[in-house]
Amino acid sequence: MNISLTAEMRAFLEAEVASGAYATTSEVVRDAIRLYQRRKAEDAARLEVLRSEIAIGLAEADRGDLLTVDAASVKARGRKRLAAKTSAAE
Repeated sequence: MNISLTAEMRAFLEAEVASGAYATTSEVVRDAIRLYQRRKAEDAARLEVLRSEIAIGLAEADRGDLLTVDAASVKARGRKRLAAKTSAAE
């Protein structure tokens, strides 16, 4: 297999080997692919949870289990949450 890399990518691979973190550039690439595979699997799992939660919400809506809110109360709650986050970060 032949893979084309940008100069920056090649330099990164070579720097990883030079640092002693990896013995070869192939090891760096294999590790990167493993990490990419893990991320894809985690993304797929999160997407499945989201789809499940959407299905639950749609079923609730079909049954008429809805919460009526007005825009002003939603904005007020959002501002309160933002203020709490801001003060916690300080």
